[in-house]
Amino acid sequence: DHETLLKIRYEELLNDTFSSLVNIARFLHADIDVETIRSVARAHQFQNRTDRSPGEEDKRSHRRRGVIGDYRDQFSAAQQQRLHALLFPALKCMGYRV
Repeated sequence: DHETLLKIRYEELLNDTFSSLVNIARFLHADIDVETIRSVARAHQFQNRTDRSPGEEDKRSHRRRGVIGDYRDQFSAAQQQRLHALLFPALKCMGYRV
């Protein structure tokens, strides 16, 4: 915990983009009206950015599926273990079960 760091988990950002953006604006002391934040959140929803529903895959796209936990289907067990080993401190700090 540090006053100059804001922790936002991907799951929170994906599940409640509006609240995450409100928290970011507050953290940055940015005076942004609620309707602007709502508009930005809506514009950046997976469906609005890709014309696809979450879970509908496009392997060529950076926005491949738009679902939480997709890495489990994309990385081998060995790759997942390596990522876990490299990211353990950050994952623990962010509240992930490690």
